[in-house]
Amino acid sequence: MKDKKLPEFRPDAVLTGPSFGNNMARKSTPSSHSPVSETGVIRKDSRGRVRVGLVFPNTYAVAMANLGFQAVYALFNAREDVACERFLLPETPGPIKSLESGWPLDQCDIVAFSLSFENDYPNIPAILHQGGIPFLRENRNKNHPLILAGGVATFLNPEPLADFFDLFLIGEAEVLTRPFFNLFARYRNLSRKESLCAMAKEMDGIYAPAFYTPLRNEKGDICGYKTEAGLPEKIKRVFDPHAKNQATCSVITSPDSAFADTFLIEVSRGCPHGCRFCSAGFVYRPPRFRNMDVLERAMAEGKARNMKIGLMGTAVSDLKDIDRICAAAKDGNLVLSFSSLRADALTPALLDALVAGGVKTATIAPEAGSPRMRQVINKGLDTPTILEAAEKLVSAGIPNIRLYFMIGLPEEKPEDITALKDLVLEIKARFLEASRLKGYMGSITVGVSPFVPKPFTPFQWAAMESENHLKKILKSLRKSFAPVPNVRFHDENPKNSILQALLAKGDRDTSRLITALWQEKGHLARACRSIDFDPGPCLEARSFGDYLPWEIIDNGIRRSFLEKEYMKAKKALPTPPCPMKNCEDCGICREKVPFPPP
Repeated sequence: MKDKKLPEFRPDAVLTGPSFGNNMARKSTPSSHSPVSETGVIRKDSRGRVRVGLVFPNTYAVAMANLGFQAVYALFNAREDVACERFLLPETPGPIKSLESGWPLDQCDIVAFSLSFENDYPNIPAILHQGGIPFLRENRNKNHPLILAGGVATFLNPEPLADFFDLFLIGEAEVLTRPFFNLFARYRNLSRKESLCAMAKEMDGIYAPAFYTPLRNEKGDICGYKTEAGLPEKIKRVFDPHAKNQATCSVITSPDSAFADTFLIEVSRGCPHGCRFCSAGFVYRPPRFRNMDVLERAMAEGKARNMKIGLMGTAVSDLKDIDRICAAAKDGNLVLSFSSLRADALTPALLDALVAGGVKTATIAPEAGSPRMRQVINKGLDTPTILEAAEKLVSAGIPNIRLYFMIGLPEEKPEDITALKDLVLEIKARFLEASRLKGYMGSITVGVSPFVPKPFTPFQWAAMESENHLKKILKSLRKSFAPVPNVRFHDENPKNSILQALLAKGDRDTSRLITALWQEKGHLARACRSIDFDPGPCLEARSFGDYLPWEIIDNGIRRSFLEKEYMKAKKALPTPPCPMKNCEDCGICREKVPFPPP
């Protein structure tokens, strides 16, 4: 497999639309210049500075709603010796220009991609090609920019992208930015190979894939990597131990963003609950929460811009000061919204904040219908708690509820799908009772997505269910809810989820598929046929004895811990949340990581 050639570029195959399967809100915005309504744009004279093109491989509305992309933009520009400008997925053929000053992409010294979503990957070769840069690393020379990538997708599994990038920055930008640019300044006059090798030897978190050759067994599966002398065998993911003391919030605000009128503030990074399907709950360990004074200063900045405040994180309601935040917002006449709230954490203060913010639809994510399946995935919610949450929301004055579920989960049985239907009907009954007392009737939206196994989770060994199986379940659910008044049903196309699984769990051979997807405009079956690519092995279950392509990265979590969690899932046994203090369980504390209180 490894010696198969990448397909040649066809001029008619330029991808000019949104990425495949990304269901976030999008709004078309010209990418040749910054919209005049933006505030917070950073403009610097690039003369005598390192020119960095920061690329988000999706449309403007999606990019500017991504807090990580904005944070990196600010961190890069905070350096006196760097001028950083934004590049986005183009909407028309032709040269790609930066939003701030109209730089051509190929005139940058560094092109840095911010990657959060696997389904954006086929946009990467499209952007490089349209920017006048060979999309394969092996075809570039010393005159081309250094092409690098960072973001959570890269420290889950960089291997499907290894043929496109000179290096990856594995970990959190707050601790990678300064040492990387210091090394770049020191070694930039060396040859490309010498510079990359020197940086990779001196700095944790730098992965230069050209120096790591995949080794394959007789079946063609990766069984390890041959590493050039002097380089680490595994790349250590680095994290910011001082995240609690510094704010991460919106830099640029724009009415054309997916969160047009909202100032975004990161409340937490990581999550203590350990849901076995959730990569963020494992690769962002240890969980870290911002200090109250940091959040208050960020909220004041949002108020100064006359905007709503959006609290972001995978564990917002676990913040110990969340009620104080709600009280401070109320005192300051600020409108709050929340990216995530657990059904077992709906305090009166949170409910008041939701109502004061004009929230008309609140979300509950049971994830699975039956108590047994919620034990399998370690969700930590029982049925009475879910029903009580629905009642609390409606009684507080929020008329509509959105429910999120997954199907195709490991250990799922037909009776679990029946339990999903029954749970929705139970929620509706409680919802109706509370609605009658309030004198109005809202609606329940049921959103169902196929489960996608992700690297560095206990379910990384699980299979991705077949498209036919998933379609059968979705058809059954759709039929069940169609006649139910006030219940709307929405589902994710299984094709999108299968593509996500292929891109999330692939090895270096997957780069051929990414290029073919670009050429075939996102049509997965045609892309696979065009390069004789068999997706089956990547979607199958794996055993503990298998080497996993992403194990070139050390995310700090012991493999044995993930294995133990997978076996507990098979027995439907729960695991308590991370105690948020030094222990010897998952392995993240093996270097005595200091744990701040939540």
